[in-house]
Amino acid sequence: MHVSLDIRRSVRRTVQAALALGLLIFAGATPAHALDRLCDPANEDCRDILLTYIKNETVGIDVGFWFMEDARYTTARDALIDRFKAGVPVRVIMDTRANATNQFNATRLAELQAAGIPMRTRTASGIMHYKMMLFAGQGVVEFSGANFSADAWVFAGTQPYVNYVDESAYFTNNPSIVNSFMMKYDDLWTNTTAYKDYANITSLARVYGPAGWTTKDPDLNFPPLESYANRALKAYNAETQQIDVIMYRITDRRHADAMIAAKGRGLPVRLISDPQQYRDQTRLWDAWNVDRLFMAGIPIKMRAHAGLNHQKLVLLYNTRTSIFGSSNWTSPSDQTQEEHNCFCKDRPVTGLSGATTMFQWFVDMFERKWNNTTGVVETSDFVPLPPDKPVYQSPANAATGVNNTSVLLKWFGGPWAHKYDVLIGTDPNNLQPVLIDQELGPSEAANDFQSFAVNNLNPGTTYYWRVVSRTMANQSKNGDLWSFTTAGTAPPPPANGTTGAGDILLYGLDGVITGTTWSIVSDASAAGAKRLWNMNVGAAKITTASANPTNYVEFTFTPQAGQPYHLWMRGRGENNVYTNDSAFVQFSNAVNGSGVPIYRIGTTSAAEYNLEDCSGCGLAGWGWQDNGWGVGINGPDIIFDSSSPQTLRIQQREDGLSIDQILLSPSLYRPGAPGATVPGALKNDATIYPATQGSATTPPPPPPPPPPTALPPSWLNGDIGSVGVAGTSEYDQATQTFTIKGAGADVWGSNDAFQFAYQQLTGDGTIIARVASVSNNAAWVKAGVMIRATLTANSAHAFMLESFSKGLAFQRRVATGGLTTSTAGALAAAPYWVRLDRAGDVFSASQSIDGATWVAVGTETIPMGATVYVGLGVSSHTTAATATATFDNVTVASGLTEG
Repeated sequence: MHVSLDIRRSVRRTVQAALALGLLIFAGATPAHALDRLCDPANEDCRDILLTYIKNETVGIDVGFWFMEDARYTTARDALIDRFKAGVPVRVIMDTRANATNQFNATRLAELQAAGIPMRTRTASGIMHYKMMLFAGQGVVEFSGANFSADAWVFAGTQPYVNYVDESAYFTNNPSIVNSFMMKYDDLWTNTTAYKDYANITSLARVYGPAGWTTKDPDLNFPPLESYANRALKAYNAETQQIDVIMYRITDRRHADAMIAAKGRGLPVRLISDPQQYRDQTRLWDAWNVDRLFMAGIPIKMRAHAGLNHQKLVLLYNTRTSIFGSSNWTSPSDQTQEEHNCFCKDRPVTGLSGATTMFQWFVDMFERKWNNTTGVVETSDFVPLPPDKPVYQSPANAATGVNNTSVLLKWFGGPWAHKYDVLIGTDPNNLQPVLIDQELGPSEAANDFQSFAVNNLNPGTTYYWRVVSRTMANQSKNGDLWSFTTAGTAPPPPANGTTGAGDILLYGLDGVITGTTWSIVSDASAAGAKRLWNMNVGAAKITTASANPTNYVEFTFTPQAGQPYHLWMRGRGENNVYTNDSAFVQFSNAVNGSGVPIYRIGTTSAAEYNLEDCSGCGLAGWGWQDNGWGVGINGPDIIFDSSSPQTLRIQQREDGLSIDQILLSPSLYRPGAPGATVPGALKNDATIYPATQGSATTPPPPPPPPPPTALPPSWLNGDIGSVGVAGTSEYDQATQTFTIKGAGADVWGSNDAFQFAYQQLTGDGTIIARVASVSNNAAWVKAGVMIRATLTANSAHAFMLESFSKGLAFQRRVATGGLTTSTAGALAAAPYWVRLDRAGDVFSASQSIDGATWVAVGTETIPMGATVYVGLGVSSHTTAATATATFDNVTVASGLTEG
């Protein structure tokens, strides 16, 4: 049935005539028969109430919805189409974009269109999210968060509370609210910018009155022209008693932040939400917010009944305000979508619960759900879920030839991880964190990867790495252990052992080889990064040393005549097999305590070296052993009859043995000497001593560069590491400002490259500076205060820095040659104050906006000597140019200062 234009005009006159009388009523006090009715589909048939209003309407019905799937509203007897055929004007505003996700919506739209009902659809970026019907003749409007679906308005089955959609349908004939919806609906109906004609449109004339004919009710909120979030946040922040929330979707952090702040003010806050949204991959930030609320200590429950928690409700107890309607806690619900909400002050209502006011009705409903008082479990305690396991992308597992300057570790974090740890190291059983709890976000698409660059790695070295994914509730999932090997030749591991007085320490790489079975091979774990290796060919054990061996290795050293020495060697049996663990050792001028020659080259007398301590004791990696055999049994000391250069020869007893260090100790490592000890572990040893004789002997470090005249007294400066372009440090006495220009790839990884202005500090102390400016060479230009153990590139250090655009950070390397770890500080640009405090081996880093109030960033234990280098460091993040940073208010103080 199509209604003619004349009939429409007649109907409009009828509506306007009825409203003319109504306006006189609406302008005064609420009439005695005013109705505010709340309906809970958990235990009521709210659909029947709505259908009754449709059936009884004789003047006009306006409908606004996101989707309508239930045919009971369209083709059922006395529903919308029947009322339209009976001459009751019906208008529909909807959104055809809902067809894509709601199976029966297109069918319902087709039914309304075929009936001749005029229809308009939203075209603006945000969807039409209304869920309302207005009954002009009855002076009633219904609005809520309930879509017109088959399951949203009444519980399923015969038992209440078991299977339903959480909603609260609001029916009111409050004149101010009804008039406001009338005016708003006419505004949308005549809007040609955000809406277009869909079907059966002959006129876009207003029905209820001219634009602005009434004043919008102050409790109502109509986004996007009005902000839902701003109004809500103002109300949250003013609350002083308690906040309860039932919210379907939470992706706008402003609401979550406000709840966390309210909790921080001491307010009780409770939340009921929906587990489907918590794990909806199209709404990843819901879990982010819910987890943050949980970590803030806010009690959370999730829907446990069958159905869906689709409700949108906030209760503010101090003002007895109920915030409800169509808006979720999302940015679109605030900024782009067509929404209707009520910030309703308490008022009389009717409903099955027995409550006589709106606020109490909502409180009773919340408490029933929270406490499961009906005997049906409607909600259950929220348990945070873990993220997915991170899936690595690059570098490929076991990749070789990887550029050691910068390695980009890339992985797919999945939808639920937001924070990540990255651990890396040369020992797969002892990885060190280089990224800690960093919020890099989830993977929002299949090709959305997280990444982290590890810079300045050692060449020719195998690194192992792992990513740990973590939710905002700190639920974690470990990634696999992968490895890669950098290009180039591995540098020698740093010396970490201390030789005693008179010790002779030789490296295996200095051996002079005769024959074909022995060789020098690269090994990142060996002293000098090389080891002496007797190739394993499965040869039988030789029981007696040869006077004239074909294959052997010789070393030259200079002992003190008449001094007893104890022989130690660090060895490794191939594949940790005992048949690969022994050798014969001979000398050119060795004697025993009686002066009788022993273990002489050219004879069959030899000291036997057996790495395994006893039969069945086993082998594991590198180990220190002497020329004795048996648990707790030491071999005899060796004396030399001359102080002239001597020769030490090693020949095969069993093949497959590797040796990297040979030690002849007269005191510290000689059993029986006062205070004697062993040089290292028998298994899995990592002790590297500095060579005292041979080519690997460490030369004395060069003296520090002389101080430039421009720096204050006691201050020095220089480039640390390979910077590419020389840096400078200057000081302006008049302004008391340091200007430092530094190049270098980074202060990161296992080696640094930067310009350092410094002085020495003995004992505890503090350095404070304001980083006044940082030049824009790169995002990670670094400038800050630093304390270093030495002036070598791989020195242990603590660095509290400001970057150009990545904010502040506390970086540290806890051991010489180790990897760098970082803790993020404020995401702020210069000028900013930075500070380091040293108390023994404990280093504390702080930041401040004003230099008066300090905020701790991190604390780390870093073993350093009594005297350290303290100062200002700048790295440009490139070897091609320097970056410039200025520092003022620089102070270095001995002892600890108050912060």
